Order: sequence, then structure tokens, then C-alpha cells
Amino acid sequence: MRRVSLLLLLAGCGIAGPPADICFDSDGALGRDATTGEVCADMGSPIGYSFAGPNVHLLVDRSGSMQGWRWEAVQSLTPWLPAVGERANLALTLFPGEDGFCDGGDEAVPMTTGGEGAVAVEAALSSARPGGSTPMGRTLQRLAHDPALSCPNRDNVVVLLTDGQESCGGDPEEAIARLATQDPPVEVYVVGFGVGDSDAVVLEELAEAARPSTAAPNFYRADSVDELVYRLQQVTGTCTLQLHEDVDGGALAVGLDGRALSECHAERCEEGFTYEPEHRTVRFEGADCLAILDGACHDFAFDRL
Repeated sequence: MRRVSLLLLLAGCGIAGPPADICFDSDGALGRDATTGEVCADMGSPIGYSFAGPNVHLLVDRSGSMQGWRWEAVQSLTPWLPAVGERANLALTLFPGEDGFCDGGDEAVPMTTGGEGAVAVEAALSSARPGGSTPMGRTLQRLAHDPALSCPNRDNVVVLLTDGQESCGGDPEEAIARLATQDPPVEVYVVGFGVGDSDAVVLEELAEAARPSTAAPNFYRADSVDELVYRLQQVTGTCTLQLHEDVDGGALAVGLDGRALSECHAERCEEGFTYEPEHRTVRFEGADCLAILDGACHDFAFDRL
């Protein structure tokens, strides 16, 4: 399943400044499909839960090489955006900036909640035109410790959409590694759109820098609008749920589709779940995260041990 909604908590977001509605909401909707956002039947977990909609910052390459069919495809994403806006907060940065040089990208849309974010992103993509260089590293550096990507009870996600490599002497790998290891970590995904094999190898190596924050794949290729939409649906989903009740002593039993999962305490988990009692958040890890991002409804169960 994917990040959908959250219940209201009175807790800080670590770094001063993130607006409350970026970190928390009170929708409380249960069981939505990860890919489509459609509501699934509530299977009756002993402890209620809701999906914690992510904060997703889209970094879209609008360099000169994106002209033509690639940019037409990017602008064709607009019908997909409202569904994402139902389950995620969205921000958009286009790079390079309006001057087309190497100073880094321009934030076209700040982190915005719900459908308003989707509308704003759609408008910005529709009016933008490609041209200039590819200051990937400097653009990523500007997101370090961004308050809107510092919420402890939501997944904080950067999606880098590009057709090529850094061209301004920046260090995108170092910038991604910094995002992946900050507290709270930012999950960075690289989507190579219409890339050749040599560029794909470089981008896949770049995406490896994000591995400390997630065991899931961090690099995806797409060569058509349909593939691009599918990949973006994958990386804007959530593996994080929020419980509606405290668990005394923090001892929690978690079930997925009738299977008991083990709690993981490692730095990087290949399966199972992690639990953060302070914010009542459960995150499915590794293979179990991938399992619930398949676009189907799943049976979740949470209970005290």
C-alpha cells in the first residue's frame, strides 16, 4: 500500500519551521490501494491505523536535452497528479533555473497539501519550457535539512527525474548521500527517462548513494509516458502507517496478509517492520515494503503483545 492519510498528533517536526499541515493531517482514511488510491475494505485490525501520506519533492530536469518528446511526456503527467495529491503532499523544483545556467534549480511549488499541490504542480509543468544545463548536484544540495522534508511521522521523499548526467561540475552523489543519512532521512529515488545504457549505469550508481535510507530499489528506467507514470506511482507510495492508539511498553505484533512479521532493529532492514512509539508509526521494510506497493489491497493487523 501507499502513503495515504494520517491522524492528528501534537508533536514537533525536529527542525524548526515545517507547517503543521505538512507533517500532520486528520483524514484518518483506512486501507487505500497503493497505486490507485481507491479505498479497500477495513479488515478489522485490533488497533486502528491510517496511512501516513508522504512529503514528496519532485526534482524535474528541464535541461536542453529534455526538449521534444521527453518534455511532452512530462507535461502529459498532469492527469496522474490529482490521484497523487489525494495521498501525498507535493513540491516541485525545476532545474536548471530560469537563467538556464549552473546555479541550481528554482522551487516552482513549495510543499503543498492535498489536491492544491497537484494543481500547482500541474500549472508549473504546463508553463515551463526546457533549455540549459543540468545542475543536478547543486539542486539536490538545496534540499538538505529542508523543513518540509523533516517530518518524523511521514516518509520524506525526493524523486529526481532526469534524462542524463550532471553537467555543471556538481556532486549529486554526495548530495544524495547527505539527504539519505540526515535525521530524519530523506528517501531519494532516481528515475531515468529515455536514457541510454551508459547514462543508465551512471544514474544507477548515483542512486546507490541513497541506499542507507531504504532497502528498496532506488533507480528506475522509463521510456514512455505509461512507464513514467508507473514508476512515479511506485516511488510516491508509502510503507509507513500510523496507529490510532499507544502501545504500552512498545511491544507490538504486526501481521501482513495473515503472516506474522518480525520487528527489525538493524540500520538497514531486508524485511519485517520497524516501530517508532513516540509517533506511533510502523514502517514495513525491504521485501515487505515492496510487497505492499504492488497496487493491491492488503490485510494489515496490529495488536499488543
